[in-house]
Amino acid sequence: MFSKADQVQDVAEKKRILQQITSTPSVSPEQRKNAADMLQGLAGPEPTTPTNPTGGAGTYVPPNPNYGGSSGGATATTTTAKTSDPPAGQTAPPPPGQFDEAAIRRSIEGKVWSGKASEHEIRTLIAICKHQQDVACKTRAQAMLKKAQGG
Repeated sequence: MFSKADQVQDVAEKKRILQQITSTPSVSPEQRKNAADMLQGLAGPEPTTPTNPTGGAGTYVPPNPNYGGSSGGATATTTTAKTSDPPAGQTAPPPPGQFDEAAIRRSIEGKVWSGKASEHEIRTLIAICKHQQDVACKTRAQAMLKKAQGG
């Protein structure tokens, strides 16, 4: 699968192959981590965008990717200026240089819940859940972090 991903020119197809590797339980943890690292290295986000947490139209700014768990960690900034909305049923990709929070959450959530995620991945999920105001997800991820830290 890795050699197939290396040979594919289409970034979306390469991402699909690497995501398949990361989500296959029979693949060794080292190979899944390598695939996840390769996914992060690919330029360009998935063609989806999370909804604006304030419910209004505007510019979406994701949480701080370097969130370390302090109370002042992740913040978001939104503006209420009207922007062009994508047609119904379609989502526009985030602006260049911004993260696709929903895609990141989908890519690490399974690893966190299965207990195979690194502390950094768990902290990332905590930040995303906190930003998305998903208290149940945040609480569960915090418990997984304590477990991973041996406490």
